[in-house]
Amino acid sequence: MYVADSESSAIRSVNMKTLVASRCLVGGDKNPKNLHAYGDIDGQSEDAKLQHPLGVAFIQKKNVIAVTDTYNHKIKVIDPFNNEIFSWLGNGHATLVDDQTFECSLNEPSGIDSVFDEEANDIKVFIADCNNHCIRTVHYDTGYVKTPIISGIPKLGGESSVGESTAANTTHLSKKSNEPEVECVNGKCYPVEPPK
Repeated sequence: MYVADSESSAIRSVNMKTLVASRCLVGGDKNPKNLHAYGDIDGQSEDAKLQHPLGVAFIQKKNVIAVTDTYNHKIKVIDPFNNEIFSWLGNGHATLVDDQTFECSLNEPSGIDSVFDEEANDIKVFIADCNNHCIRTVHYDTGYVKTPIISGIPKLGGESSVGESTAANTTHLSKKSNEPEVECVNGKCYPVEPPK
């Protein structure tokens, strides 16, 4: 099992047979109590540096571990057989840009998971891009990060309504005859006052 040790900026593995000890794969420091061993350096073992990683997902078909290097605004990949990590997605700028690997931007990605996409014959990775308030997707072999349009934004009171939204847009949802119009900005919805 792989674990993001956020406070020591390390990724650890736990032996599921013994459950006795963990070992540091990458990041952190030889002294696990040193919480100031962080940075943005690709490499092996403790020479590699991350900053407050939150998400970890083992991608079985690729034999790698995908990691959200949260405060560096990147997705990194670990080769668990060599204890080596390298940057995969993100240019380190805390913005929202859909593009290829190092040209895309994330803003504190915090969660990650993947499924096999039979239609694309590739691994589709889903990223919870926390401070952009959206889900991002990327196919592993192509490396192009996209922000999907999600239909059906919740209205006030928990009801759903038809509309489209991406992270940085504003959407006015169709109003029903007896319901107020709702405006959504960066994932938060507010009632809109009707014109007088």
